Amino acid sequence: MNIEFHSLYWDNINPHMLESHKRVMKHFNIDLKYHAENTEHGTWLDSVFEKSNADIVCIIEPDLLPLDKDAVNDIISFVSRNNTFVGIAQCFNRGQSINYIYAGPGFFVMPMAVYETLGKPSFRAPRRGDIAQGVSIAADEMNFRYRALLPTCFELEPRVGAWPLHCTGFYGIGTVYHNRFYHLFESRKTPYVDLFTKRCEEVISGTFSTAGFIDSNRFDY
Repeated sequence: MNIEFHSLYWDNINPHMLESHKRVMKHFNIDLKYHAENTEHGTWLDSVFEKSNADIVCIIEPDLLPLDKDAVNDIISFVSRNNTFVGIAQCFNRGQSINYIYAGPGFFVMPMAVYETLGKPSFRAPRRGDIAQGVSIAADEMNFRYRALLPTCFELEPRVGAWPLHCTGFYGIGTVYHNRFYHLFESRKTPYVDLFTKRCEEVISGTFSTAGFIDSNRFDY
């Protein structure tokens, strides 16, 4: 299979964070193409999929880390075997979308055949929605099955408190998904840069641990 790996970053990203992310990608032998563009995220995603000649497109944002060497390949195999797509579970948490769980683009894997089956839906944020949410909506309208990887645990509460993922639990700063992916969230905020670079070093050294993290599914949270 021909697989493309893409990542977008704006010019306000911390260079230390970007370099740490590149080191993790190199460690896992992931040939990730970084796009330095101050482009709206959904518009950029539309462009990636419209121009791709690959069998499968994989999006890995520069604040998301696979936690083991097989994490990405296992998801690629899953979407290939099941003719589906996978993203990390998110909610918009405002307006009409507050209870709608969709496959978010922090880590997103989709075969081009699925993209075409769904009618090449736009990744741009719908009204009162978020980036890539429209892709899950298009799939739901066609009764097309897909997977949104659920959070396992997270490190820190955002300033407004942990974000609810409808009735499945919560997520926040430094969320671990499916026990195999780490997403920082709010990565452009300076206080979290050192946290991210530390996690990158732990992933590379094999010492990453979720000890002390908050259980996303804790009933009394």
